[in-house]
Amino acid sequence: MPTVRLIDEIVIEHQGAQRRIQLFIGDLTALPASEAVDLLVVSAFPGSYKPTRTSLIGALDAVGVSVHHLASDKAVDLRKVSSCWLSHEIRVPGIHFKRILCFEPERPGRAPELAGDIFRSLIPFAAGPAPVSKVAMPIVAAGDQGESREVMLSCIIRAAIQWFSIGMPIECIKIVDRDPAHESALKAVFDRVRRESGRRGSCPARSARTRRARSPASAAAPKA
Repeated sequence: MPTVRLIDEIVIEHQGAQRRIQLFIGDLTALPASEAVDLLVVSAFPGSYKPTRTSLIGALDAVGVSVHHLASDKAVDLRKVSSCWLSHEIRVPGIHFKRILCFEPERPGRAPELAGDIFRSLIPFAAGPAPVSKVAMPIVAAGDQGESREVMLSCIIRAAIQWFSIGMPIECIKIVDRDPAHESALKAVFDRVRRESGRRGSCPARSARTRRARSPASAAAPKA
């Protein structure tokens, strides 16, 4: 069985380049090499990195990536200006993301504000000395922080469309939910936002494994 399964995507055209917003179901900590990303976004309460059973921080800890340990030696700390910090490069076998961007706002905001803040936090790294082109994230703030999964997904997609449309230099945002029981509801949100934004989508949902087999270029995907 594939570790992640592509459900749908939205394609944004900007100045001749394509940007993609993709929705997956599966285990975000087990992205295959074909879906490798430069950055994994994690959300946390300020200074709190306890690995709980229901959080992405807990799932990462279970595969040998301690956010608490990474936080003790940050590569870049921008918490005072954009509520985030960047880890050093992660070298753990089988992990296909290079770094973690931990987003921890000092005070909870409404869902649209949270989504917008996350993309603003990405800006310093999107065109930095080691440019970020592919980003993965859960439906942020929908776990232990208690926001509605459907509302947060809608806000993340809308924020991504807005930033891609004005030239944010990131090629792909992968949004991953781990529970197959949420698939129908999340797909409905994705479809609705696409219709309302007037954007186009992709071919019908297919697994990451199937898509890799159809795309020889994917064999050259970067590894963490």
